[in-house]
Amino acid sequence: MLFEAQEQARTDVEKDPAFKAATARWRTCMNRAGFTEPDPVRLLASLRTAEARASSTALAADLRCKAETGYLDTAYSRLAAVQQRWLDRNPAVAEDWKALAARQERESRAVLSAAATSPRSE
Repeated sequence: MLFEAQEQARTDVEKDPAFKAATARWRTCMNRAGFTEPDPVRLLASLRTAEARASSTALAADLRCKAETGYLDTAYSRLAAVQQRWLDRNPAVAEDWKALAARQERESRAVLSAAATSPRSE
């Protein structure tokens, strides 16, 4: 269900007015810099290889435009808000996640404890 929550939050944030406004500001800034990708996700997706990313002048413009427009602050705060709304509607998921995290911690402590007490071969 956490994967579903992630996907739903991504869909929901795309509809959020504040997020849409931040994306529009970013797009305007990028257009002034000569780039036409509609949003940062599609920009990164258009650079399919490490070589393309390393040689792209668009990434420098992307970072500058994100800083100038406050894109990341808005995007992450709006994403957190839609994620919280989803979790509020699905409280069992948070409890399942907490139980899973607690079980993982118990297991990792057991493994570390066993490793610390086992004789080392030299």
